[in-house]
Formats: sequence, structure tokens, C-alpha cells
Amino acid sequence: MRFMVVGGTGHIGIYLVPRLVQAGHHVLVIARQARPHYGDPRIGWGQVEWLLADRTDDERTGAWRTRLTSLEVEAVVDLICYITDQNQQMFDAFRGRIAHFLHCGTIWAYGPTEHAPYEEHFPRKPIGAYGIDKARIEAQLMDAWRRSGFPATVIHPGHIGGRG
Repeated sequence: MRFMVVGGTGHIGIYLVPRLVQAGHHVLVIARQARPHYGDPRIGWGQVEWLLADRTDDERTGAWRTRLTSLEVEAVVDLICYITDQNQQMFDAFRGRIAHFLHCGTIWAYGPTEHAPYEEHFPRKPIGAYGIDKARIEAQLMDAWRRSGFPATVIHPGHIGGRG
């Protein structure tokens, strides 16, 4: 399968990208630089296809949408989407063209919890701009799935740590 990973050189991507390559997938990473921030660059990174871009700058100029619509991929992993406008651009670019879309959400979309484990069907009471925006993105993706069958999955990592 041909994967595109946005944010593939960060804390999650440095583990995900090599594993996708090792599993036999073709991986296109969109990042500002063609190397992982840390980790072992020998493990799978030599087979990665790179597209150097700065998402924030490209979104501001309109180049991001153009880049996305020109790509032929089967699955998209977005690890650095923080606001609904960013997500809408991804949806618009890949609607009807991919087999799967994975958005990296956060447990912050749930807000404070009273017990663990906290299940995904429990109510959401996000606090702070980060949690509120991530919850909105999730709602946007679930609505797209209900309305048009957009093949979205949202993951909710807990606390992510790493160098840097």
C-alpha cells in the first residue's frame, strides 16, 4: 500500500514510518527536512520517499491543497493536524481517492476524566484550545464518515514523550 505520512519525522512518525517500510509499504513523508529528528536513521529511512514542505507556510499560500491533490496515495496518516481548517483541506484533497485516513487525535479531546480506562463513547468535555480543536476535528471526520463514507480512523494517544 502507498502511505502518505504528514509529520513523519516527529515523536510518533519516527517509529511509525520505519515499521510501515519494514511491512513492505511504500511511504511518502511530508516534512520540513528529509531526516527523522532522532531515532536510528538506518532503519527503513533509506526507502522513504520525501516531499519537503512546510505545512503552515503552504496552507497560508494555498500551495498545500495543490500539493495534496497532485499526490497518488492509498492511505493518509496525519500526525500534525491541529485545527478544523487543516483537516478540511485534507478531506477535500482526498475525498473519494483513498482507502483510509488516520488522524492522530488526543486524549485531551475528552477533557478531565474521573476514572480509567476512559472509553471512546464516554462524554467529551475538552478544555483548552488544543483539546477543543482536536475534538472538533474528530467530529468533522465522523460526520464525513456518516455522510459520505469517508474512511477515517481517529486514534487517541495518551502522553507522548521523546527527545526535543
